[in-house]
Amino acid sequence: MPSDSHQAQLLDIPGGTRNLLVLTAVVGLIIAIVASLEGGSDSTLAVDKILHFVGYGALAMVLVLALRPKVYIPVLLALIALGVAIEFIQPLNSRGFEVADMVANISGVAVGAGVGLVTRLALARYRTEMVAAEARRAIRRYEAGEVIFRQGRKAGTSTSSRAERSR
Repeated sequence: MPSDSHQAQLLDIPGGTRNLLVLTAVVGLIIAIVASLEGGSDSTLAVDKILHFVGYGALAMVLVLALRPKVYIPVLLALIALGVAIEFIQPLNSRGFEVADMVANISGVAVGAGVGLVTRLALARYRTEMVAAEARRAIRRYEAGEVIFRQGRKAGTSTSSRAERSR
């Protein structure tokens, strides 16, 4: 069974990619907060719940991809709390409180987190297969009965035979 550090390494996203994903999540959070607190337009009312679902789902997916496994749950719970808190703050800013928006936010977080986990596991599997393929290419294969070592030397090294030395 692999150790915890080995599993964390397999699930880890490279540093540069992680930083870009964290930056994307921060920008996404700012956009979600600002868009949620400003007055809604008539053009978005028809697709309001879809926007909530997709927005929070995308944020959850990016956060799962960007963060270490130890912090998934606390960060996702904080994202849900943010969505609920924004709904309570909206009546103070000429918008209405809607339970359906909270449901869309929570559903989006759940689905987005699931997509992020599946994506991360698929990437880990791909990286593991690439490392294994590289190791298979580096292994020297020997046929059955082939001599690997001869008189303390690796087979295939040029050594003079006993008959040649006796001449």
